[in-house]
Amino acid sequence: MRLQDINEELKAAKDSVKAARGRETSLKEEVDSLNHELQRSQKTQKRLQAEREEREQEIQELKQQIRRLSSALQVSNCQQGGITHHVTHL
Repeated sequence: MRLQDINEELKAAKDSVKAARGRETSLKEEVDSLNHELQRSQKTQKRLQAEREEREQEIQELKQQIRRLSSALQVSNCQQGGITHHVTHL
């Protein structure tokens, strides 16, 4: 092998290593970016889940309030109906 051939192979190998390092750096940056995006998404998901649970709790409380008000209204209507029935029969 001639010295020139060896130098050309060495240069090609160095260029290949340089290109591989460039790709490696680019891929590392992409991984970092994706990890950051994943962390943001997970944080948002946790926040939304907490808000959802809070809304569900509010809904349950409102349902209970509706049941209590409905019962109170029924009792009130029954009492008024009983008084009206009693008065009309006097």
